[in-house]
Amino acid sequence: MSTREARTPDAEVATADTAAGARQVPLQHGRRLALTVSGGDDLVEVRGAGGALELRIRMTAEGPVLQMESLRLSLKAAQDVEVECANFAVRAREEMTLQTDGALRIQGEADLHVDAGGEVHVRGTVIHLN
Repeated sequence: MSTREARTPDAEVATADTAAGARQVPLQHGRRLALTVSGGDDLVEVRGAGGALELRIRMTAEGPVLQMESLRLSLKAAQDVEVECANFAVRAREEMTLQTDGALRIQGEADLHVDAGGEVHVRGTVIHLN
């Protein structure tokens, strides 16, 4: 019996393979989950109703690579969030805010550069330079 003919709960999740070898599962709101092989990597993708990529997990020989394109991203942790990597870049098109109820520390083993197209304001009870 093919997956199209089977009517068990598990068969409702699995759909027929497409011509490209991808297994696709329809999701709510017009989204589709696709499982494919591309080159030597396995891909898990979620695409929107219009076909735009929303989430991709590429399983490579070196490990998983996560790519996400969305309207909004929200992370919330009851404890810590830690990121460790070779390079870390954040680019905001409009505004960026760092805020804490505790101390804020910026540490580095090399030079620190502050470049601004406008004025630089530093406020504090006491400002120590050198």
